[in-house]
Amino acid sequence: LDMLVTTAANGKEGLSMLKESCQGTRAPSDVFDIIVVDMNMPVMDGVEFTRKVREIEAGKMVPILMATTESDASQAHLANQAGADAFLTKPFTIEGLQHKIDKLL
Repeated sequence: LDMLVTTAANGKEGLSMLKESCQGTRAPSDVFDIIVVDMNMPVMDGVEFTRKVREIEAGKMVPILMATTESDASQAHLANQAGADAFLTKPFTIEGLQHKIDKLL
């Protein structure tokens, strides 16, 4: 994968980074092509993070891919209800990740 990656230690930090990057008139989709988030993160989990991103008007435009070790269909449903565009079950291959990203972009 040939891309610039920005990482955060947890959902709260990721949300702060997203908001800081988008100050002024910049939308998250102008700064980030896609957000890949883990469902199970400390401080703020991926579901809450996704909901908060979707509450920001401009946050509705950037695709969100949620990764998790949870394989239960109810977890994928929860991710979708929060606003995730796709769901990826761990462990996954780089090819699987690339395929999901390609579909979202």
